[in-house]
Amino acid sequence: MAKRIIIKQGSVAIIDATVVQSASRKDDDADWISKKNSQGKVQSTHGFKIHTNADEDGFVQAAVMTPANVHDSQVLECLLDNANNVAVFADSAYPSKERTKQLQRLGIDNRIHEKAYRNNPLTNAQKQANRLRTTHRNVVERVFAQTKTHFGIGRMRYMGIARNLVRVMIAMICHNLKTARKFVALDHPQSA
Repeated sequence: MAKRIIIKQGSVAIIDATVVQSASRKDDDADWISKKNSQGKVQSTHGFKIHTNADEDGFVQAAVMTPANVHDSQVLECLLDNANNVAVFADSAYPSKERTKQLQRLGIDNRIHEKAYRNNPLTNAQKQANRLRTTHRNVVERVFAQTKTHFGIGRMRYMGIARNLVRVMIAMICHNLKTARKFVALDHPQSA
């Protein structure tokens, strides 16, 4: 029986990045980054960042890999599909006045988290808007969790960014196929 599945690009871009450890500290393509972990301790990692654009259903639309020290905001333009994206969700690493103007010119709704600055804290309305945006952003976090858990992307296996990027792209394709399978199961439940 033929399954009528049509996969089209999503209209919402949910952007984020995750750090993955390199195969070896001798990998010249990787670099160091220090971040606070969930317990609040500073943790240094030698590796790469995987920057991802996922749609509202969890399908990966684009992925870029950089050394870990590249700031998340420097890769946003590479991930966007200006013709198809109507809204962008991202965390507070991405906002800037230039980016806001650019998204307005492109007709893309800016749903990037508001950021507090020294002597300029967030208002209650901004905090509430950020909480609502977080519920949409969780989709991309699930993508990272699944690719790291099921496809072994938590640590790279090869030396060099090019070989590891191929592995990451294959994992993202597998993730999309697994996501599509869930939608097929919802449309055509198996009879007992």
